[in-house]
Amino acid sequence: MDRPNANFVYAHRQKVPFVHTHSDFAHFGGGISGMGNLTKTGRDQTVVSAGQLLVDGVLTTNPASLTSVAANAILGGNGLVCGPTTVQNGGALAPGANGIGQLTVSNHVTFTGGSCAMMEITKNGGVSVNDLLFVSGTLTQAGSLVVTNLGTEVLAAGDRCKLFNALKFAGAFTNFSLPPLAANLIRTWVNIRDP
Repeated sequence: MDRPNANFVYAHRQKVPFVHTHSDFAHFGGGISGMGNLTKTGRDQTVVSAGQLLVDGVLTTNPASLTSVAANAILGGNGLVCGPTTVQNGGALAPGANGIGQLTVSNHVTFTGGSCAMMEITKNGGVSVNDLLFVSGTLTQAGSLVVTNLGTEVLAAGDRCKLFNALKFAGAFTNFSLPPLAANLIRTWVNIRDP
C-alpha cells in the first residue's frame, strides 16, 4: 500500500484505532495525527526514513522489533520503544516532543558514525531540567552530540545534567555542539558513565 500524500486525522472524541495488519509494505507520506491509536503489525521493523516520528506511548511491544532512523529522519517523543534502535548516518534521536522530555528504549541503542543525539536543557530561575534517553541495554555512542539550552539563563559552574542513563555504555561521541557558558568559565563537560 503506498499513500505518498495521505493524511489521516482523527476528529472523534473517542480514541479510534488505525490498524495496518498487512504483511506488505505501507508508506504514508503525509501525516498521522489526532487522538487514537496507530498499530503496526506484520514485519518486525520500523524505519523512520524521513521527517520526524514522535513516540507518545509504545512504538512496539515486541522486544525483537528493530527500529532504524535513516538519514534526514528524527526519532523522538516521550514514549517507549521496545526493540533495538539504530540511528544511521545522517539520522537523529531527540527525546521529548518540541521541548524537554524522556524517551525510553527497553533494549539497545546504537548511534553510528555521522548520526546525531539532539538533547535539550533549560535553565530558568536557577533550576535546570533536561532531556533524558533511558536505555535498558547498551548505549553505543558515535557521531555527534548536540545540546541546546532552551532556557533564559546560561549554564554556570556546578550545573549538572544527566542526558543518558543506560545499563552499559560503549563508544564515544566524536563531535560536540554545546551551549554557551557564563562569562569567564572554561567549558568542561564530563562524560560520567554511571547506570
